Amino acid sequence: MFRYNVSKRDEDVKIDIYNTLGQTIETLVDKQAPGGNHEITFDAQDLPSGIYYYSIQAGDFQDVKMMIVIK
Repeated sequence: MFRYNVSKRDEDVKIDIYNTLGQTIETLVDKQAPGGNHEITFDAQDLPSGIYYYSIQAGDFQDVKMMIVIK
């Protein structure tokens, strides 16, 4: 589950999942979101175990983090 916060105004939000080759696996969110706290569920059931990255963009904010899928 991904939790994110949007500042007080509406902002374009995009959350993408990437493999280690930089290929987009899935786009979880790509929409304008109102200010406040939000949650999105990511089902990794179809992904093999390994290292993945997720990118979060909201307005001027952008960050990339690593996650590990273990089965």
